[in-house]
Amino acid sequence: MGKGPGGTPAPKPGRPGGAKTARRPAVGAEERLQADWAAFLAHALPPDAVHHHSPGEGRRGWRAQRALKSSGFTTGWPDSEIVWRGRVYFLELKAPGRRPTESQRACHTKLLGAGAEVAIGTTLDELYGHVVRWGIPLAMSLEDYRGPRTALRMTAGEFRALGIAPGLRTRNGRR
Repeated sequence: MGKGPGGTPAPKPGRPGGAKTARRPAVGAEERLQADWAAFLAHALPPDAVHHHSPGEGRRGWRAQRALKSSGFTTGWPDSEIVWRGRVYFLELKAPGRRPTESQRACHTKLLGAGAEVAIGTTLDELYGHVVRWGIPLAMSLEDYRGPRTALRMTAGEFRALGIAPGLRTRNGRR
């Protein structure tokens, strides 16, 4: 690369001032499922339950990958964890048609051997079914949650910011 004035690198052709254009990665089906699942659980889980998302997969540079590994990151760890009354429940979220990787299957086997519950879901309905099967009491059904979200396409954070509880009608009668 050539040098610009004062010995600084010359701008790259096609970019004003050599600025890098920020590209936002496309949000895939699994990321949308994760966001919808987290938003649902924010409203539905009982007060004595905790949900955590462990973002392990994705595009990262080698430095970030090295930092994850050195901090104790476990390859194949499930995406979603629910802790309720001394038990831990793991959910692996997958896009429709996708299957767990070999490292995910190995991690699931270890977690099952340790006494945890592990399930895989590709839709909100499947994930909801696992939580119900495990006996975790939910404050609302998936159908109740979907009503206002489908109509307005609002996230849980947007509902909270407006002071609207899911399922309630606003002043103009719309959900």
